[in-house]
Amino acid sequence: MRSPCEESLLNRLLNEMDGLREDAGILFILTTNAPETLESALPGRPGRIDQAIEFPLPHDAGRQKLIKLYARGLEINREISHLIVRKTKGGVEEH
Repeated sequence: MRSPCEESLLNRLLNEMDGLREDAGILFILTTNAPETLESALPGRPGRIDQAIEFPLPHDAGRQKLIKLYARGLEINREISHLIVRKTKGGVEEH
């Protein structure tokens, strides 16, 4: 459930997007980790959202590479690295 502030922000964004000319040269990049909760009106009108690109959750090898990338300079042994890969399968838990 969204707060009144979130509703207001979404409505303002949608109104601003609707008021743009086709040649405005403005790019909106919207992200979410919960696409199922997107407002149905968001993609409903032509020109509002021209493309939707989904980035799936990374597989084991991808998560291993992310660990290596974000642990720059830290020594993480193989066992710990494999544990992190195993525990992060499927993304973050919702609370």
